[in-house]
Amino acid sequence: MSKKKKVVENEINNTMTEKEEKNTDEEFKEIEKEDIEKITGIKDKKEDEEQDGYQLIDLKINDTEYHYKIPPPFFVTEDGKIFYDTGSQTERLSHLLVVPIKIIQNVDTDEEKIEIALRKNGQWKTGVFSKQQIYSGIMELANFGLPVNTTNSKMFIKYFANLEAENEENIPKIKSVSKLGWRDNFFVPFSKNSPFVIDMDYRLSKWIKAYTEKGTLKEWKEKINPYRKNNLFRFILASSFASVLLTPLGHRIFMVFNWGNSRAGKSAALYAALSVWGNSFDLVTTFNTTAVGIERLAGFYNDLPLRSR
Repeated sequence: MSKKKKVVENEINNTMTEKEEKNTDEEFKEIEKEDIEKITGIKDKKEDEEQDGYQLIDLKINDTEYHYKIPPPFFVTEDGKIFYDTGSQTERLSHLLVVPIKIIQNVDTDEEKIEIALRKNGQWKTGVFSKQQIYSGIMELANFGLPVNTTNSKMFIKYFANLEAENEENIPKIKSVSKLGWRDNFFVPFSKNSPFVIDMDYRLSKWIKAYTEKGTLKEWKEKINPYRKNNLFRFILASSFASVLLTPLGHRIFMVFNWGNSRAGKSAALYAALSVWGNSFDLVTTFNTTAVGIERLAGFYNDLPLRSR
């Protein structure tokens, strides 16, 4: 009996019925094969496929189908446990199933990241990590829920490396951007069916979530129109709309300095201008930071208006 079968036999111990225990040796072998296939997901293969040593598994992760080749020395049981063969014995790597589901390449920085999916308590959770985190600082993934420790960290790195290498055609490649605005004929984050995802610093996630839609255009116009009679308000509102036209028209950026007496409606006008794009209260930033911080913010907003308190 192979080491893989020996491991999964322990998973199904004491499940045979009295009738099955009385079967002949040949019948027992058939029952054993069926039970092992049920637990491991390994189907009966041709001789050359067995020599190849790969386990083929299909997974449905958050309504998306994925197909993987699990390279030796690793194999996965049907209940999501990951084992590996040391040559002399079989060891368990993880009691939770984890697989890479996307390779994300940033077109701005050329940096690659990996989105991984982890199955825990019957649910899939996903997270995006740089390749440096996975292949050099994998202990950081413990906070994500990966059962990694100082004992198994090197084997986890080997698992991810082998799985990525052997599933180059199975793992989708996704383009990402670290700046908002125009990309080819798409506008991030508003264009539907855009091939780009946003690769952002977690500290900027608040502003991405603020680009939301609420209410209707008709309602917005009814609220805004009365204030457009004020020339200053109308100018600030037009500046917000103009921001996304600069790149296609080939114009440089501009800055609007809104100065006036206290309680003159300066902030209200700026909030109204930001309401064009989302939740204006959450889109407001601050320039009370370092020059590097301001540069990072400006680069992130790119073709969209940047408003400071």
